[in-house]
Amino acid sequence: MEVNDDSTFSELEIDTLQEIMNIAFGQASADLAEVINVFIVLSVPALKLKKAVSLSEFIRVEIGDLKDFKIVEQSYWGKSKGVALLAFPHEAELELIAMFREDSDMGIDSDISDELDNEMLIEIGNILIGACVSKMAELLKDVVTFVPPRVITGEQLSEAFVENRFEREARVILLKTLFQIEGRELSGHLFLVNSLDSIHTLKDALRAFWKQYE
Repeated sequence: MEVNDDSTFSELEIDTLQEIMNIAFGQASADLAEVINVFIVLSVPALKLKKAVSLSEFIRVEIGDLKDFKIVEQSYWGKSKGVALLAFPHEAELELIAMFREDSDMGIDSDISDELDNEMLIEIGNILIGACVSKMAELLKDVVTFVPPRVITGEQLSEAFVENRFEREARVILLKTLFQIEGRELSGHLFLVNSLDSIHTLKDALRAFWKQYE
């Protein structure tokens, strides 16, 4: 797992967070597979420490042209506050929506409203984000509460995300990963951002996690 401040997390802490995220995303993938019979493959997660004000630009660099992306945004809180961003390029968005429709005869080019498209993306986001964050919380002995998700465009990211979630100069913990839909040329990005004021709670939870295996 990549991290840009070795003094903040030890190698063992980073490895443990990586393993917890892998387990959590595996649960999320299994939950989605029950609904639309597709499997999601997770890339090696990376951990970074960033200033909130730089997050939008960092995410732009990571995913490319924001005009081609829709993003499911969902805030949550437990022992700390956080926000998840599930970013779909246009092609993945259309195919996921097509797979998600109950009527399998409805193709990708069906005449369907943007509102219904967004509702389907929100449901997919509910499954992936909810299962992933909830499983991570469970493994770390935390309980999270979710705000209902919403769909934003990539171009809305800055004003809709950073300014409304964290103070501009605040440092945050960013977990990011690329997910691939197995057997298809479709992928997307998942970002989990938590306030840095949770770091001591997180470190305590990691120590408790290790003790289970001693």
